[in-house]
Amino acid sequence: MKIAVNANLTREFAASTAHGVVQKLKEYGAQVLLDESTGVEFGEESDVSLCTLEQCAEDCDVMIAIGGDGTILHAGKAAARCNKPILGINAGHLAFMAGLERHELEQLKKLLNGEYTLDRRMMLEVLLFDEKGFCIERRDCMNDVVFSRAVNRTIIDITVESNGRFVNEYRGDGVILSTPTGSTAYSLSAGGPVINPTIESILLTP
Repeated sequence: MKIAVNANLTREFAASTAHGVVQKLKEYGAQVLLDESTGVEFGEESDVSLCTLEQCAEDCDVMIAIGGDGTILHAGKAAARCNKPILGINAGHLAFMAGLERHELEQLKKLLNGEYTLDRRMMLEVLLFDEKGFCIERRDCMNDVVFSRAVNRTIIDITVESNGRFVNEYRGDGVILSTPTGSTAYSLSAGGPVINPTIESILLTP
């Protein structure tokens, strides 16, 4: 099994956790791929392969992200584009999306043995159109997308529609559209509810 490892080395315990993960994966017989930013921590080890995060996602069977939720989200976008599963390992103080803590690396053996279940998460596809109706930008979001006022504006008016049907109008700083996964992030701090991540829904928080 090819497993790609991406670590946010700015996290206090990320480097030591990454070394522990790579050691366990080798011990269990996996082929290890490291993205270039993580590879600097390992020098010139001959039994690991270095590649870009995007190339790692293409070539691996499973991706492991070591850090907090931000790290998991960042690596998750690359994994999602290639339809690859991702396992988050918490190397900080809080990570809602992590499947393992840094002291649970023995559990990686179950990954190699296929003893796991997939937790599928909803994502948002965001398309930005110009005034002529041409799509000028496309993004994939696992957490949320925020429509907010410009720096020089004090208030904005936003009309929300769903499948061409009017939903509501809002006047204020903006609105947050989040997935159930993102309901524990910015939306929560703005007063939104927490939604079970297995429910397919879009949360709108003014």
